[in-house]
Amino acid sequence: MFGLHSSFESPQPQLPLTPATSPTSAYIDELLDPTPPATGPTTPIAVTLITLPRSKPKDYIIYYTDPEYEEVLTSCADKCFLHQYCGMYYNIPARMNSKAQFYLMTKGTHIGIFNGWDQAASEVLGVSGVVFYHVSSLAVGLENIWAAIEVGRAGRI
Repeated sequence: MFGLHSSFESPQPQLPLTPATSPTSAYIDELLDPTPPATGPTTPIAVTLITLPRSKPKDYIIYYTDPEYEEVLTSCADKCFLHQYCGMYYNIPARMNSKAQFYLMTKGTHIGIFNGWDQAASEVLGVSGVVFYHVSSLAVGLENIWAAIEVGRAGRI
């Protein structure tokens, strides 16, 4: 009618589907439903990316299939949130004790800001080469960890 042609009258040829055995399909299947490794941790780890001091942070998840998973896992301290700045992972306390002092670790098994000696002691005692400081607040600790990372004076040992 009126010279219109419906696409339903003559079906378009179907493109061949990618077989399930193709590398692309297998990779997508693994991402959508990955099989956990036989041993070791598999818990996804949340990381907050700081691109510049005082910039809006960006949260992302590291999965056990990601190449940096082992580094992220070993960078995590107990009772802390993990952040990343200039490619370096550091910790900030998950809970704050307003009466406890803050400690900044720039060299150690875990780096970052720790709240209270009970949290900091496990990072310091028995660890050779640790560099840590008392800081007056979390904000001062953040400024100092960012500065130490920028000049290459922060890192895990």
